[in-house]
Amino acid sequence: ADGDEGQPPPLSFGWRAASAREARLVDAALASLSEAGEGGGAGGEAWLRRLSRTDVLRFVRARGGQAAEVRALDGVQAALRSTAAWRSDERVDGILDREGALLSLETFFALHNDEAGGEAAVERDLAVVAPAPLSRV
Repeated sequence: ADGDEGQPPPLSFGWRAASAREARLVDAALASLSEAGEGGGAGGEAWLRRLSRTDVLRFVRARGGQAAEVRALDGVQAALRSTAAWRSDERVDGILDREGALLSLETFFALHNDEAGGEAAVERDLAVVAPAPLSRV
């Protein structure tokens, strides 16, 4: 529509549009991650750089709650950093790369036990990932 040029698409998750407060928290979290991520790539920084506004909205809804925006933003940032560190420690991206036998599916889940013995289910949408070539037996 005319007049919408330069505007980001509407932000929503779970069939529910983001409130103005949620959108502010998403943008603030992404800005702080961008500023913090310029110095290095350890501890899941690559995953943090790939997050979309919708990805961060999920964390805002899980951690933002009704707290004041500054406290809510602190909670969202802590949850994002904690998740990034866990993904790095558990080599989640490596797990996904090893699940090449399931390339015929559009989406699949890889099950893995983390170091604490907990189960982790990792979803991957293969429609957006260039699959590695399969070897012939």
